[in-house]
Amino acid sequence: MTDIRITPASWGDAWWAAGQDFALLPPVDPDFAALSPARRILLRLFVLPLSYRKRPSRWTARAQERRIGYLYARPQGRVLMLDSLGVLPEHRRRGAGRALVARAARQAQEEGLTFLGGSLASANRTARQFFSALGFRPLRTRRWLLEDPAALPAPKEAWRVEELSAPETLPAYERWQDHAVRSGIAWAAEALLTRPLSRRDWAGYARHWGCFRGGSQRGYLRIAGLRGEYRAYLACRVADLKDAAAAAWLAQALRSYQAEFRSLRLDLPTEAHIQAGRRAFEASGLRLEPRPRLLLLRPL
Repeated sequence: MTDIRITPASWGDAWWAAGQDFALLPPVDPDFAALSPARRILLRLFVLPLSYRKRPSRWTARAQERRIGYLYARPQGRVLMLDSLGVLPEHRRRGAGRALVARAARQAQEEGLTFLGGSLASANRTARQFFSALGFRPLRTRRWLLEDPAALPAPKEAWRVEELSAPETLPAYERWQDHAVRSGIAWAAEALLTRPLSRRDWAGYARHWGCFRGGSQRGYLRIAGLRGEYRAYLACRVADLKDAAAAAWLAQALRSYQAEFRSLRLDLPTEAHIQAGRRAFEASGLRLEPRPRLLLLRPL
């Protein structure tokens, strides 16, 4: 087996990496391949080399002084995100990719981060198999799609939402993310990827609700969007997804919007939450759709 060395990536390495057709992370996945030739040339000559050069963590794999692979990464929240990774076809399955990821893991630990992560197209099976073998798991593979809010159950007094004031929004979000991490249910909660936000910025990002069952708060709901196209995120206990409470929370929050409804895409913290709410959400007119891109994470 040829000895593989991992060295810091230079400016020349960035130009070289941008011109390769690899099979792992961008610029190789189907999203990149679908671009027009002109856009691909523009990306490879200018955008990608400049982007790679700005990444604080960057390495090149060499065999007998020849470049055979690369990895570019950046910290995001508590995660070191592997933005781009690839190995030349004739050198695959010889340990270069593993060596690059291992070097990134050491860097993340030195910086006090707790996860490695990467985002890739769902259709990129080569990358999914590679990362799965290294212990990476998808944070979420599916989300719920609502196209007809009339199918949602009518809100009940026991299942209600209360819109949070500006000072309450960020603390409520952080409280439910911390609960998810501590419980072990959301081993990679959304909060791990969140850059620190000021309370003012967070309040302006979307509308936020506390979700109640009886007299106790049981969850947090956020909805963002314009002109009837909405994105939502619901954090709650898995047990609260097994009946119609979550759908009723969503119905009550949507009734406060004036724009004509078109669609809503709802994210839950983990696959366990998605499975727990499947029966109730399907009965309320929502359907599952695969996410076009996946976020893969591995604890350090």
